[in-house]
Amino acid sequence: MIFNRIFFAVPRRAGDLRCQYAERCVRELRAAGADARLLITEPERSISAPESESTDMPVHSLAHGPHDGPSDLWLSLVRFLEENAPCAYVSNGDWTAALACPRLSNRIAVIGVLHEDTREDYDHCARLGRYWNALVVLEPALRQRIIGEYPAIAARLGPMTANSSPADYIPLLSRISADVTSGRYRRRQHRMPNAPQTLFPSMSDRELAREASRVNAVPLWPETARPQAAAVRTTSSAQRVEDHRIILAVPTGRVSGVDVFSVNLARELICRGYKAELVQTAPDAAVSDRLPMPEDVPVGHLQMRPFPTWRERWDAMRRYLEERAPCIYLPNYDSRHSCVAPTLSAGVKIVGIGHSDDAQHYAHLLHLAPYWDAVVGVSDAVTSTIATLAPGIEGRQWTIPYGIPIPESLPRRPSLDGRRLNAVYTGRIVRFQKRALDLLSIATALQQRACDVELTVAGTGTELMEFLGGASQLILSRHLRYVGALANDDVMRLLADSDVFVLPSSFEGLPVSLLEAMAHGCVPVVSSIRSGVPQVIEDGRNGYLLPIGDINGFADRMQHLSSNPEVLESMRSSAYKTVRERHGVDRMTSAYLEVFEKIVSNPYVRPSGRVAPPPGLSGIEAAMPRFPMPVRRVVWRLRGKKH
Repeated sequence: MIFNRIFFAVPRRAGDLRCQYAERCVRELRAAGADARLLITEPERSISAPESESTDMPVHSLAHGPHDGPSDLWLSLVRFLEENAPCAYVSNGDWTAALACPRLSNRIAVIGVLHEDTREDYDHCARLGRYWNALVVLEPALRQRIIGEYPAIAARLGPMTANSSPADYIPLLSRISADVTSGRYRRRQHRMPNAPQTLFPSMSDRELAREASRVNAVPLWPETARPQAAAVRTTSSAQRVEDHRIILAVPTGRVSGVDVFSVNLARELICRGYKAELVQTAPDAAVSDRLPMPEDVPVGHLQMRPFPTWRERWDAMRRYLEERAPCIYLPNYDSRHSCVAPTLSAGVKIVGIGHSDDAQHYAHLLHLAPYWDAVVGVSDAVTSTIATLAPGIEGRQWTIPYGIPIPESLPRRPSLDGRRLNAVYTGRIVRFQKRALDLLSIATALQQRACDVELTVAGTGTELMEFLGGASQLILSRHLRYVGALANDDVMRLLADSDVFVLPSSFEGLPVSLLEAMAHGCVPVVSSIRSGVPQVIEDGRNGYLLPIGDINGFADRMQHLSSNPEVLESMRSSAYKTVRERHGVDRMTSAYLEVFEKIVSNPYVRPSGRVAPPPGLSGIEAAMPRFPMPVRRVVWRLRGKKH
């Protein structure tokens, strides 16, 4: 594995020892031909600094917002490094951000740097040294102390001292690469430890434990899979796509982009004369945003006794599919039931879809891709990452963006003269991924500018109470309106009455909510993220792209649209035209039919095997009935598993 980028971390760009060392290393490494960069892990908290691409010293900055806590910093660091993998991360004495090292995959080479013989540096090494690929100690006295007290860590010491050339990092990375590739030393991904209170004196131990738990609840990024053997293909099949039933999984049926996509695709397939249906594998699960099942699309359910075990669920899933063979099965994000893929006959074709640019979806794809006939990504970024993580799927991979039903014409709006600008956010109220608490800061910035804009928020989520706690004054001043969780039809009516769509997410796949908003003439003001959004939005023409966490930037664009009705109307037309030309449900359906035709006429010979359950669903838990949550928590405690 070649670590082609090196990021030197500093908390802030200031003139201290760590920053001076990082800047010197970056400059000299770049002069030696290495792609070295500076990573500011804790910029000014009011705004995230955009990436700088100066030739002298490229500077990157993690996103920070007014409502972000330590867990947001750690999650942001993990995502940044995994998105840039394979790469090297030089923690450079940044004790706070480096606490996330146990969550990093082996696609990142982690190098700890200790500058001084102090208690803080020593404790930092004792706490995190086992999660580093290499250790650089610039102070001779501390180096000797570590050799004597931590021989396992000392075995990975680099040769550099305070007077060494930064170019010595190049052979060190070559050594790390050889160790990782050969398996001599590979870091184990692990739970993040609780942060020491000395780093966060204003927070209690309980609050810090809660922040660490929030990080540990996010799935780990997967390691790169071993290359698969080239696909062996048989001669053309006599069956046609028309002979197959097309089954799309909607596990609980939620108002989510994936489930809405499934309904749209199934409905269009039926309109074209194909046999399509939805299957709810967990309809009894408690969700707050349940999606009403469509009356014009058949919906199936697994036949099981009350409180089934996971093994019984897998038997029911396998039976459901085999009884409908020949069929084409789209598991979507249902990793807990699609793990039966290795046991299915050739009469069941499987099309896996990467719906989001996040660890959970990639882990699902990596786990089961060898048993799928085709792998689809909803954006170029998702498809590229899948290909990197799962080498050997060439010939079975496609990119198919989402498609949605689109009104025949651009919905009319009354002129802005004499009325306020209506902005809208539709989605989950959570900090991770959606950054929903940034909406409070955006509305506050608009209020402070006396801008006549009302931001309507629709949705629910785990941070709802925290969101509402900060929204009271904004609601009273009519700069914010909360309408709760809405059915999909109600969301469409809300979009038809809105001018601007706001999406401050830190990552997405290809947001269906964004496409729906543009189809109804809403101008997107969204985060500039790598997946999906750049394929839809051209900054300044059909929407605005802002750095993640740039509160003032979001407010600036909305204020500009509020003050310039002619710009708003032009961008509304461009947004509608973009979706109409590229993201109609008919276009998406035709693309999927091409994939179905390919796997039916020239099938991939899948390997067979046993059920391949995701982590946490094997052994005793797979054999036990799926009791209500309080009972399951007792089982987890008995197993020593913290949830």
